Amino acid sequence: YAKCYISVLGSEQQTKDVMKGLKSAAGWLRREVGHKVQLRYAPELVFELDQSITHGAHISEVLHELKNEGKLGEEDADGWFWCMFERRKRLPLFHYSVTHRRPDGDTAGCAGALCRGLQQIGKRAYILENPEITRRYAPLIVPYYPPENFVPAYVVSTDIAEEKLFPDTAERYKGKVDLVIDHHGSNDGFGKKNLIRPDAGGCAEVLYDVLTALGVKFTADIAECIYIGVSTDTGCFKFSNTTAHSHAVAAACLTAGIDGGEINRVLFETKSRPRFEMERIVFDTMEFHENGAIAVAVLWRRDIDHAGADMDDLDSIASLTRQIEGVQIGITLTEKPDGTVRVSVRTTKEMDAAAICKKVGGGGHVRAAGASFTCGMAEAKAAMLKAAEEQFHAAK
Repeated sequence: YAKCYISVLGSEQQTKDVMKGLKSAAGWLRREVGHKVQLRYAPELVFELDQSITHGAHISEVLHELKNEGKLGEEDADGWFWCMFERRKRLPLFHYSVTHRRPDGDTAGCAGALCRGLQQIGKRAYILENPEITRRYAPLIVPYYPPENFVPAYVVSTDIAEEKLFPDTAERYKGKVDLVIDHHGSNDGFGKKNLIRPDAGGCAEVLYDVLTALGVKFTADIAECIYIGVSTDTGCFKFSNTTAHSHAVAAACLTAGIDGGEINRVLFETKSRPRFEMERIVFDTMEFHENGAIAVAVLWRRDIDHAGADMDDLDSIASLTRQIEGVQIGITLTEKPDGTVRVSVRTTKEMDAAAICKKVGGGGHVRAAGASFTCGMAEAKAAMLKAAEEQFHAAK
């Protein structure tokens, strides 16, 4: 078959009509193609909607509105995560970027790329300190921590699905976000303006488009940040959220000169001894429900401390439950130092992780979502299992 990507400059209904018409005429078009190019066997034509032009227009519209409101000057830019802007006479615009709780590769990579990009075009950009940053991703953001007493005047959030995911250091900015840039479908748009792309595999893809629209030169150091963001959020391009655009952004990063193979080796193949111990505990203690369709793993704080594991060692450990044949819903519950519980849910294509977590006040993506509990482990486990079983039976 041959995939044909279609862009439609029109309304939503016009787009539907065009796609319906093309699919209806697919047989005739296939014959015409075979005749024109003289193929012995003409491929089946598969039409897919390409929304890149629409997304680009939306980015331009948001930036244009900000400029008209006086938020951006002729040389000003904004981008990813939380950016905070402060005007000074005859000085460049000041920018502030903030990462979310338990920062992963996407949030850290995007914050780092944003600051590097803004500095390249003459801006002063900083990243708010995040006490939960791990040693793996620290080099992406720590060098860009702000000077003392920096006070931002404009706030942008990126890759933050909801305000309760703000780190403790950013609590004072709740309700003060001017622009939200995100890729979580559960994001209800808590900013004054919102640029939300649920079709993006990682928020770093959205940031790549924004930086490109702003004319930022895609250097190797910026590309490394973007690549880490896309690669980690798509599971090294294995998860179902991986799209053609994900690969296109990765290709741009490789063209910029990064060593993708080495980055992937460090991120996905290199494991510490505490990480091996935590994986053993997950597999040894995993429980199965609904004839093996639901797997539940519990990581107690005493086991984490005994193994000497830190947040780096626990990164992406939630994906282990989904690796077991027959498991459609994988639930990993982790006890935090204060006794509260963090839950990560991973699902196969038959189930909706975000719908499960929404039942208990959480959210996220269709295949990867999370939630938090202030109660004990037993109550959290019971609540999650109930939500998962309800989703499992509803989907059957």
